[in-house]
Amino acid sequence: MRCFAATTVLLLSTWATAESAVKLELPDLTAGKVEHFDRTNLFDAINGAAELYLSYGFEQLQLQAFKGKDIEVTASLYDMGKSLNSLGIFRRVRPPKAVAIEAGTEAAAALPYQCLLFKDRFFVTFDAVKGKLDEARCTSLLQAAAKGLPGSDAMPTEVAPLARLVPPTAAIGYTRKGFLGLGDLNRCAHAEVPLPGGKATLFSMLPAGDQTVEQLWQRLAGNWKHHEHEGMSALFREVPYQGPVVLMRRKGAILGLIGASDRDQTLAALLEIVGSAKR
Repeated sequence: MRCFAATTVLLLSTWATAESAVKLELPDLTAGKVEHFDRTNLFDAINGAAELYLSYGFEQLQLQAFKGKDIEVTASLYDMGKSLNSLGIFRRVRPPKAVAIEAGTEAAAALPYQCLLFKDRFFVTFDAVKGKLDEARCTSLLQAAAKGLPGSDAMPTEVAPLARLVPPTAAIGYTRKGFLGLGDLNRCAHAEVPLPGGKATLFSMLPAGDQTVEQLWQRLAGNWKHHEHEGMSALFREVPYQGPVVLMRRKGAILGLIGASDRDQTLAALLEIVGSAKR
């Protein structure tokens, strides 16, 4: 970690309870006034983006300006309630060409004006208001922020079943509502996987609350087409402009795949992915 020799400022986030209080130490910067926002006034802070954050379970936001000799940044600290939500918003907001930074659970720099990270239930962005961010500065800010955030650097436990089926380098995301534009595909962890001659998206559906996998499957079965393959039940439907999506149950999970040319190839690819994980 590259450190800056100047003094350190203390960023204290006054959340709703003492248990959730957060302290961030940011080097080489002078702190400005702290502003706090919750679900009732988030639109005052980020206007058009508020709906997206609210859809991922947003709870609280702290905004604060920091000034240095040659830089001024706005720090936005979002409490998303749980790590699965912060993963989802990080993957939605992270620019595709951002440079990966080692900090927290995942972090990235969208040079020269933004860097961002998520750790546990928190999602943090630093936006340059004056001056430009370079990789060294982003690394320092992000690692300092991650150090001050409570919780684990590990990925959310809910995505573990999917993580075992995808390449180690796959970027796992999470869509809370309307995955693939379908109203009945909610709470989906997903990642791209390679297929012969192309790629597809593998996903795992996560039951909500005290809902069981069987209950979720039966609800889907009432709306999707059925297909039997060697004694195994699968569900499928066509997604406009995207092709067929196939669902199957495996060891207490509901897995899906989209990206192959037709239903049979999609199901065959899904079975191959599941079978490869057993070998």
